[in-house]
Amino acid sequence: MRAGGLAVTLATLFLAGCLNGPEALSSSTVPSAAGAMPAPFSTTAVYPGEYDTEKARPLVEGPYDVLSQETTLVPSDRDGAAIQIFVVRPDVPDGVLVPVVADAGPYFPAWAGRGLPEDNAFIKILVEHGFALALVSVRGTGDSGGCMDLMGEKERDDIDQAVTWLGEQEWSNGNVGLFGGSYDGSTQWEAASTGNPHLKTIVPLASIPDLFTHQVRNGTPMAWTPLQFSALYWAFYGPVLYNPVTGRSAEHAGSQVACPDSFEAMTVSMHSTLTGERDPLGFWAERDWRDDVLANYNGSIFLIQGFGDVTVEPHNVYPFVGELEAKGLVVKHFLGPWGHEAPWRADWPEILLRWYEHELRENATVDLGPKVLVLDNREGWRSETAWPPADAVPTTLYLAGGEALSREPAPGDPVLVAPMAPVKDPDSLGGLNWYWKLYEDSVQEVCISCPTFRTDPQEADLRIVGAPRLHLAATPAGPGGHVTAILYTEDDAGGRQRIGFGQIDLRFAGGGETAHPVAPLQPLDVELQLQPLDVVVPAGERLVLVLHQGTYGIRLPSTPTFPVEVALADGASTFTIDVIARGPDAFHAAPARIGPDAPPR
Repeated sequence: MRAGGLAVTLATLFLAGCLNGPEALSSSTVPSAAGAMPAPFSTTAVYPGEYDTEKARPLVEGPYDVLSQETTLVPSDRDGAAIQIFVVRPDVPDGVLVPVVADAGPYFPAWAGRGLPEDNAFIKILVEHGFALALVSVRGTGDSGGCMDLMGEKERDDIDQAVTWLGEQEWSNGNVGLFGGSYDGSTQWEAASTGNPHLKTIVPLASIPDLFTHQVRNGTPMAWTPLQFSALYWAFYGPVLYNPVTGRSAEHAGSQVACPDSFEAMTVSMHSTLTGERDPLGFWAERDWRDDVLANYNGSIFLIQGFGDVTVEPHNVYPFVGELEAKGLVVKHFLGPWGHEAPWRADWPEILLRWYEHELRENATVDLGPKVLVLDNREGWRSETAWPPADAVPTTLYLAGGEALSREPAPGDPVLVAPMAPVKDPDSLGGLNWYWKLYEDSVQEVCISCPTFRTDPQEADLRIVGAPRLHLAATPAGPGGHVTAILYTEDDAGGRQRIGFGQIDLRFAGGGETAHPVAPLQPLDVELQLQPLDVVVPAGERLVLVLHQGTYGIRLPSTPTFPVEVALADGASTFTIDVIARGPDAFHAAPARIGPDAPPR
């Protein structure tokens, strides 16, 4: 999602060229090595070749010329509203059919008089390797008709129709794959929910299969939840950006004026901000695609997610993706501590192109590499056969007196979580790294009154995967409250790196989506699941848990909130993590990030 400059879609990264993107891809194929894991995955962590870490030059250049952009307005089967579709095709010999990679989202201007391949290197390169590239402007955006639907059923039907249209073109081989991040990652779940037979694979980056649980989690809303639909997507990504001045037809601009659904959405969003619950009108239910994806989709998934993403948090896809794997779907994972962006490892475009080659051209000789590629918080790349790894062992730590996070229950006086929050050390603000958002709080923070719990220095690396669980025996001082938990590593000099985060409104202390009254001075069992992560606390460093009543990322605090007393005696409050052990042979050296602004490795 885009708001306040925090969010970046993959359409922006690739199509608008705002960041240093790849200038070439390779369509080379490598047979699976002898003794590799069963198809379609292998143990090839890095494909051999010379990678240009400035612009990621191809290992093999694409053989095809690029034809001119084609723009088509397809009438919606639902209500006749125009669906704007841009297509760029390779100049292949007569009779050669090509697969399609499509991106559906709200970020494509009408582009009157502009040529896509001339303006964007990625499109040109993808097409040079024999794929048609399509951009689909969702209704209410670009020069599509109708009102912006914000991931609703009308938008879903339009995208489904566009996939069918692309799959049935005379030049198409019938196979369509989707691509994109943020909103454009989320539309892929909409398409998957239909079971369209042309849709063979999706590659969702920072994606949302259920809009409500993105907007509100554990009763705590995002900062933009109250006005997201009306202020941001209906207005800004509607008539503000797309109007006759920017190339939208007068007819389609006029259809955006009267959009009653936007007022319903504003009301629903405010309701959920205040209550923490879904609405009774079914607005959020219409935008929850998980059950339909589970029931209908039979294609593959290449899932890309940053654990440090506070715009589209990792809980949106985990553990949901595990249900898809349990169904039998093929899923590849590309994970790491980055924020709302692509994993700009220099070879990731090569990895992506091989995926499309295998899935859309049905080339079984393509080496897809490992099922899971994951980067930890200390720059260690490794491969896994599942995520979270199947050998993860739950380990319980106890919140104890003396700021201890111990392996055994211990005595301790209660602590008070009050309306205080950490304050960054201003001398360290220059160390913020806006690319790798997990490191956003890798500065020393000061909060004298925040309850803080530390392990002893680790004798060996402590490697944590999955979503940590915090249980608090809590007593609120008033009829409301919330708790925010931040997880750090801490070195012997007291320097910290943030590695995890979570927040809960006490009305949802036991979990679920139904609020329960909070009674002053009545004990509660608070169950807070932090965001999924994959981190290491190196030997000699401590694991640190800090509790406060501020927020993290772009979440809002609960209102009203009151101090909360947390009991510590005899294991009353616990912190459970899932731990794995990995030796040096589990890790591999990877190409550096693309571009001169990449963080040091």
